[in-house]
Amino acid sequence: MNKNSDLTRIKRPVLLPLALTFIILTSAFLASILWIEQEHAREKFLSLRNSIEASFLRKLDDEAALLSSHLFFISNSSCFQNAWRTKDREALLACSGPVFQQMQAFFQVSELNYVTDNFNYFLRVDEPSRYGDSERGRVVRRAANTGELSYGLELSQRGQLLLVIAKPWHIENSTPGFIEMEIDISDAIYEVAAVQNVDLFAFIEKPEINRALWEQEASRLESDYGWEFLENHIVTIGDPLSFPDKQKHFFDGHVIGDEEPAINYRDKGRSYSLGKFPLLDEAGRYIGHIGIILDNTEEQTAIWGLFGRFLTLFLVAGGILFLLFVRYLGRIDQRLATVYRDLHQEITERKRMESSLRKLSSAVEQGASAVVITTDQGEIEYVNPRFIEVTGYSLDEIRGKTPRVLRSGETQADIYKDLWNTISAGRHWVGDLHNRKKSGELYWSHLSISPITADSGKITNYVAVSEDITELKSAHEQMERLAFYDTLTELPNRRLFKNRLEWAINSTLSDYTMT
Repeated sequence: MNKNSDLTRIKRPVLLPLALTFIILTSAFLASILWIEQEHAREKFLSLRNSIEASFLRKLDDEAALLSSHLFFISNSSCFQNAWRTKDREALLACSGPVFQQMQAFFQVSELNYVTDNFNYFLRVDEPSRYGDSERGRVVRRAANTGELSYGLELSQRGQLLLVIAKPWHIENSTPGFIEMEIDISDAIYEVAAVQNVDLFAFIEKPEINRALWEQEASRLESDYGWEFLENHIVTIGDPLSFPDKQKHFFDGHVIGDEEPAINYRDKGRSYSLGKFPLLDEAGRYIGHIGIILDNTEEQTAIWGLFGRFLTLFLVAGGILFLLFVRYLGRIDQRLATVYRDLHQEITERKRMESSLRKLSSAVEQGASAVVITTDQGEIEYVNPRFIEVTGYSLDEIRGKTPRVLRSGETQADIYKDLWNTISAGRHWVGDLHNRKKSGELYWSHLSISPITADSGKITNYVAVSEDITELKSAHEQMERLAFYDTLTELPNRRLFKNRLEWAINSTLSDYTMT
């Protein structure tokens, strides 16, 4: 009974956290899988968006290249040149009419215009009665500046998105004017949408459009939405009534700054991805953007299906592992007591060692002797406060340096050589050194250096304990002076004379014996 009770007490604190951990880890793993798959789908859609943008720009280039051949034909035809030289508007219209009709039928060209070198319309083929007004488009002016064919996007006052192509008209090495074509690019956008299997919309900024003209055109087309449908843009291509209200703000935002380039949403049980890319005019100025809607319900269904399969797998695997763990928990319980005893002993020993280390550290930090610990190469790693007090060097100033910084030049080189040879051999060295403080003041240090070795016997560090014996040295020298010199005359006394006489006699006898 007691054994079962003990086992229950072990199961409860172990199995409950284990189960919670498994649930958390499983949830985190499945969430990461879902996040990765969603990010993959997002990256895939962003790649599609970039592909659509590239296809759209490529389509504009193709349209411009195709129409440039017609401009070349017009500019080099004698019929057009003669009419232009004589400024015969009727003759120029007669030459242009059949060509313009063919381009309207096959290439959706909406305008064919002739512009003078001072940028006034000489002839609009679609509206011959309108002429003489100033041409305000940027494409013609760029063609004038570069002297070459130019093309780019421009907006009509009604919000129509146009591809404008302008060519300088050179006749007999002069530029008498320009030929300009405009084409509605709605069909180009629809073609890209059909190839990419998405819905595309054109959003144009309201400040770029004449509201009265746009509303007049919308009324003619019996449009179901008005100027206030969106706050910042009007939709010139596509059916905006299909937009969910909660997603209008995404399409109504500008494609600038850090705005999210794509988002996902669900509506009426289906999944969609929204994206957009900017529309720039000939000068690179933002005039609107192309909106993209992709129905990715099938892909999202596949992602959630994968998520469900992983969830089932983890639940089954987790249940099996949980049962196995309960089965073997009894065996683990038998080892817990032994582990606990060993751990208790180890903790007790570690606490004892930590207490000893604290005492040793306190003794070193608060001791009256200066302590220095170096590497096996003599580089200083630690100094205690007493060392800092005696030498004036802080730990930051002296760390990484060798004790050579304390040398004064007053100690013989043989002493240093004997010191290093002794400690390098793993022996203890004791002696006195005449050192120099940071301030430049000299002092005597009674030094004791011992090597620290690893279990392998290799020297890993050196520890030096020193005492400042400057006062003791000074007192000893004072005692010697009092013993051998007269205090009044400061002349050598008889004791010094006797010592020196004995030394001379001994030296003479030694030399005599050697000879």
